[in-house]
Amino acid sequence: MKREQTGEVIILRPNGPALTSENHGELHEAFQPIAGRPMQAVLLDLDRVDHVDSIDLGAIVAGRLKLKGTGDIHLCGLAPNVGSVVHFSRLDLIFTVHNSKEAAMTALQ
Repeated sequence: MKREQTGEVIILRPNGPALTSENHGELHEAFQPIAGRPMQAVLLDLDRVDHVDSIDLGAIVAGRLKLKGTGDIHLCGLAPNVGSVVHFSRLDLIFTVHNSKEAAMTALQ
């Protein structure tokens, strides 16, 4: 998981094309060092991800709970099938979804 910070936005970007039960620990661990830090938002950049399973959707929700009160999680770069999973699981009602990292950063500035 790649992590960078731009202003008060922390950007997390998975390394592989899939978020599955085999690598869900990586996502859980990514939220640990930033929990409790003051920030505007965490941007989860999924532009390299073409598959997400339910375990990793749970990890994203768990990350939101860890960050409660310190920042919101935004999602960007969703492939069509990942976007469908996010939509059908209704996570687009609790996370702000942006078409691209650039669009997200513009909205967050």
